Amino acid sequence: MLQRRDELKEGHTSDKTTDEVRALASYLANNAPMFRASEVPAAALRRLVSRSPAYNVEETDVRRGIYVYVRGVPATYACLLLHGRLQIASGAEELPSELGPWILLGAAALTDAHYVPEFTAQVTTAARVFIVQRSDFRALSKGKETNTPFAFR
Repeated sequence: MLQRRDELKEGHTSDKTTDEVRALASYLANNAPMFRASEVPAAALRRLVSRSPAYNVEETDVRRGIYVYVRGVPATYACLLLHGRLQIASGAEELPSELGPWILLGAAALTDAHYVPEFTAQVTTAARVFIVQRSDFRALSKGKETNTPFAFR
């Protein structure tokens, strides 16, 4: 879910390669506590990664203003920047800073039903952004055995 100003915008999604799924699952398992092997079985994490979208943001989209998060707008997802750059505006003065690839943002949105970012993250170059929805993470973390595609098995 990429946002254009305060409105959600559907980006261009693309399939992930097997190597990309492995790399994403490995990164999450080693860098995000909620995805560690002690919390989530590796096979379940790979299923989650393979089914979660990765958005491609083209230069033409960047010029129109694409935001991953907007300060004060509730979010139900975490994002991992795979390539490209984000400009972050945070604090009372909204001082800008820039982030590059392999940065996980909004992880609290996966566990906090009322998550509202205190920052704005705007895409500033062509980018690829991986998204995990709270509902998918909760299904994964609860290990539902019913028809949930992310159930532990």
